[in-house]
Amino acid sequence: MDVKIYKRKDSPYWWMWYYVSDGSIKRKSTKTKNKRNALKIAKAKEAELVRSKGLPDAETVTLKDLVQEVLNDYRMNRKKSGDKVVQRSKNLYDYFGEEKKIIQIHENEIDKYINKRMDSGIRPSTINRELAVLKRGFNLLIQKKKFGDTPHIRTLQENNIRTDFFEHWEYLKLLEVASPHIKPVIKLAYKTGWRSEEIIDMTWDMIDLDNGIITLPPGDYTKNEEGRVFFLDEDLLRMFRNMWSEKMSKKIESPYVFLNRWGRDKIKSFKEAWKKSCERSKIGKRHFHGFRRTAVRNMIRAGVPEKVSMTISGHKTRSVFDRYNITSIKDLQNATKQMEQYLNGQSEEKPIEQPKEEPRDWQWHVITVQGEIEEEQEEGKRRPLSEIMDEITKEYEKQQAEEDAAKNGATKSNKKD
Repeated sequence: MDVKIYKRKDSPYWWMWYYVSDGSIKRKSTKTKNKRNALKIAKAKEAELVRSKGLPDAETVTLKDLVQEVLNDYRMNRKKSGDKVVQRSKNLYDYFGEEKKIIQIHENEIDKYINKRMDSGIRPSTINRELAVLKRGFNLLIQKKKFGDTPHIRTLQENNIRTDFFEHWEYLKLLEVASPHIKPVIKLAYKTGWRSEEIIDMTWDMIDLDNGIITLPPGDYTKNEEGRVFFLDEDLLRMFRNMWSEKMSKKIESPYVFLNRWGRDKIKSFKEAWKKSCERSKIGKRHFHGFRRTAVRNMIRAGVPEKVSMTISGHKTRSVFDRYNITSIKDLQNATKQMEQYLNGQSEEKPIEQPKEEPRDWQWHVITVQGEIEEEQEEGKRRPLSEIMDEITKEYEKQQAEEDAAKNGATKSNKKD
């Protein structure tokens, strides 16, 4: 994809021309009167054409167009986190600009973006999510034949996986002082590990109070788009029956189970109530998502099979589930105690070494006979096994008799002396 430069009579600038994928010729001004600079611009255009594979519209696609492709893809696939794409794209816009031609966003530019974000103290995980928007957008444009090639986008190593979870006493302390309207939310989250949005969006038609069952419908309701069933224990069943009785007595028309502090409609956000509840409980700053990790850990510790635990919590992939099955400080303490008990049960004395057993007499006879058998086999003779065993037995009895006679003779001689 060579790019040539030339002069035009009607322009003071150098111009360049090149072929695009449909075979047509494109002409464009370099906007410079200096030939050396014009050649540099032509070389840069060649690099762009290699990336875009000569697609005629590739050089007109902007970063805003790329982000829109990602948002459209989220919408068509019914993904719920489109708002996060919008949030992450703002940081891309701040650095590159909405109208930045994506053909100009190459590896060096992306590395500069990464370095600037890291210098600003942004965590690697956050930067990776922003770069994921960029990478997904490039791939979608390539699929639609709007662009030619994706620049290499590095992935940063993440070391900030959250490991917070709640010990049982912390849960009880939090429940004791929590804002009244979020206590039921905390109870259910602690035992199921469900996400906050899955809980606060629940409606009464999902709860069977007669049989004590919650059924989350498949589709858009859950994050993994799969339905879920949970059997209520006595404590949760009692809680929901009390909530239903209150709904009936106060004639609350809202179909939602968990209501805001005024008891009129669903909880839209409880960030502030959660923050103040943690402060009152004096357990420190905690994340509500820690209940998800806690429920997984508790189910595994209680002996619930992993497949069943994943079904209850709604984990679709094993990798995320394993990451949530966290080892706690208490687990490490128990491991130390178990090791101590094992070591205390070990002997403090050096074990007595057993003397090596000497070869028995019958072993000597067997070796001798074996040699005779081999000699006879070489001569073509074969003897019955019973005959060989009789010979061994007689030889052994003869030797024992000789040894006994020798011992008896020695005994008589000692008595005479």
